[in-house]
Amino acid sequence: MLSYINISNFKSLVDTKTTLGMFNVFIGNNGAGKSSFFRALSFLRDLVRHDSINTALDMQGATFADLVNLRAQEKAIKFQCRVQKEPLDKADASFDADVRIVVKKRKFLYIDSESVLPWDRRGIELESESDLEDLPYGIYRFRRTMIAHEKGYDSIHYSNAVVAHSLLRDVLRHHHLLRLADKQPRFPALSYIARNINSYRHFEIWGPGPLRLPSKQLGAPSRYMSEDGQGLASTLFSLRRLDRDKFDLLLDEMQHAYPWLNEIEFRRYPDSSLGLSFAEKSGLPASSRNHGRSYSTKKYNSNQVSDGFLRFLALATVKYTANRSWIIAYEEPENGLHPSLIGRTAKMLRQIAESGTQVLVSTHSPMFVSEVFAAQSAEQVANELRLVRRHEQGDTTISSVDVKKIEETMSHGLSVGDMWSMLLDEKYLES
Repeated sequence: MLSYINISNFKSLVDTKTTLGMFNVFIGNNGAGKSSFFRALSFLRDLVRHDSINTALDMQGATFADLVNLRAQEKAIKFQCRVQKEPLDKADASFDADVRIVVKKRKFLYIDSESVLPWDRRGIELESESDLEDLPYGIYRFRRTMIAHEKGYDSIHYSNAVVAHSLLRDVLRHHHLLRLADKQPRFPALSYIARNINSYRHFEIWGPGPLRLPSKQLGAPSRYMSEDGQGLASTLFSLRRLDRDKFDLLLDEMQHAYPWLNEIEFRRYPDSSLGLSFAEKSGLPASSRNHGRSYSTKKYNSNQVSDGFLRFLALATVKYTANRSWIIAYEEPENGLHPSLIGRTAKMLRQIAESGTQVLVSTHSPMFVSEVFAAQSAEQVANELRLVRRHEQGDTTISSVDVKKIEETMSHGLSVGDMWSMLLDEKYLES
């Protein structure tokens, strides 16, 4: 998981730093920088995932000038994060590693420097330069860096004005060439760091449009919904096919929230795309008659159900398809939902974190804050609640809440959401 992040010169994040746990709630005014923080992590992921910085920018739908802070004297975006791995069992290793990546632009975009400290100490033995002849340039650069470390460097560090992609990207792209005879990663720490950053998923499901769209089938159904909600139908279809027990749990969750729902079904369209169908519970069997009318189960397609229904279904889908190695950011999950469902939404997100997936969530809802911290102590609230503020100078800070203020609030029988809604300004909550 990411236990610490420092972002410099990304939009309003001039020098923004915060610690992170498994479950994190971000609150702040519109324009304070919550979405910028989440999108900065998306940009870091895309730098590690893709072949070039320009591809990473395309994935953001922005230019470098759009992302770099307007007041920055140096046109460079800097990331420093601490990746922490907890052991899964007694034989598994744990570690902390600092990752630093600096992206600059002069005449062209390039990665100015990149470092990982500490790293897995097993170097790569090369008998001659000919061992590198059949390997891609990225692996050659990666291996040379490893050898340099064996000569006394205390970190993996690479700096070159022609580098257009991340060093960690080589670990992801050429992992099959960086394995030992027993198929284990030659550099397990680096592999974990690269995969952890690459696993980040930023869900921005603002409207129901993408959720209503049929899933285009270009091959096997997708196992994971996209970050804007597209592919919901194929994701649910894969879940039912691959893990029927989890699908049934999802259906049960939906039925508790929407008692009219009987079944989630799938329909194939003429163009081979896959859509959703929702069957209602019938009060009477089809053969029954009442005043001459026959009752039967009705089915509704995605265009015939409510926005809130689809948004709740999307969150339930994330819950039951999330991989425990993921880092999930979810923006304003309470949007479009009836107040009676806010508590269920908060519970689902906390359950995702309890299953081993790191969760970051932003909200503008005092009710959501009250529900998500209803059973937490003041110390737990201080560890999980993050206050995002944008100052007069235009820079964003992320800070923790004052434990004593939380304790005082709880002693008066008020919730954290109550305190937030009464104060209206996050600065009064700061420690």
